[in-house]
Amino acid sequence: MAGSAAFFSSLEVTGSKRNVDGVESRDSSSKSEHTQAPLIVGAQAVLRAGITLEIGRFAAAAAVCGMSMIQMAAAAPADPFLAAVQTMKKSIGAVVCVKPHPGSERYAPIIDGTAFFTTRSGEFLTAAHVVRDFSPGGALQNCPMEVWFSQGPQEPGHVGFQMFPVSRCVSDNDIDVGRCATTDDLLTLTGVKFKPEPVAIDGAAKPDGSAIAVTGYPLSSMLPITSRGFVGAYQLDSLGHTELILDRAAWPGGSGSPVYDSQGKVVGLESMAGAGAASGISFARASSNIVRFLATHPLPSATPPPLQSAPPLPQPPTPPEPTQPAAAKPTAGG
Repeated sequence: MAGSAAFFSSLEVTGSKRNVDGVESRDSSSKSEHTQAPLIVGAQAVLRAGITLEIGRFAAAAAVCGMSMIQMAAAAPADPFLAAVQTMKKSIGAVVCVKPHPGSERYAPIIDGTAFFTTRSGEFLTAAHVVRDFSPGGALQNCPMEVWFSQGPQEPGHVGFQMFPVSRCVSDNDIDVGRCATTDDLLTLTGVKFKPEPVAIDGAAKPDGSAIAVTGYPLSSMLPITSRGFVGAYQLDSLGHTELILDRAAWPGGSGSPVYDSQGKVVGLESMAGAGAASGISFARASSNIVRFLATHPLPSATPPPLQSAPPLPQPPTPPEPTQPAAAKPTAGG
């Protein structure tokens, strides 16, 4: 198309010069005008043909490009995190204090953290500072700990849920990891729609820059929220425990959330948000700490040991029987 336009412009300029010069006779000029007209018309025809050709080429190129993009989209592998996120939603719950609304049958959960399950029976991990909140002296000491499973929106503004009381916990405050269990064995309950899927934990460190995702219940959300980021670095805290730095923000309620890779394997437990200039990053306990914690911190027994009967009180010694005095023998002659 560019070549045709140049050809047309050249003809038009040449004819213009000839008209302006006026060197030829009147008859000759008239003949030139009659000769120039078909040339211009011919040039316009060439231009149209060129435009049509270029449009055809453009359409063909666009079609080929579109087909290539479709083929590339079809050939491109699906984002592996999408499946991992859906699976992880079956493995997490919110750690809550649930109080009934006054004069209503509805409940108002106070979401204090996030839990992820390690067994189908109801054992889970969360942050140790979440467990402390429900302990004597904690912010929620007068409210029993429960774990909440979201069932999604049921009606506008309301979310369906199932919740179960928690009765046993053990924590390590140095690494900020807690281990708890529901009061009921979730495997034995009937009529329960939610059955937790236990997570897999990868105790190995990930290279810096590895992609990760975090799913939890931050900001009092009634539904799980997933965010994605990358491993920023590994470092040792002041006590020598391995800490994971993530290049993503964290929010209240997200403590205890699993940090996992594209295969759904847990590589950390979210423990703290950055502050001030560091508000765009967050911190997690590395999975190596979690593996050691699970091996060294068993849960307390589900049932208290039977009371031992008190030993019998010692009996006072039996006093000896009093001895009878010997009878006096009569003397002779008496």
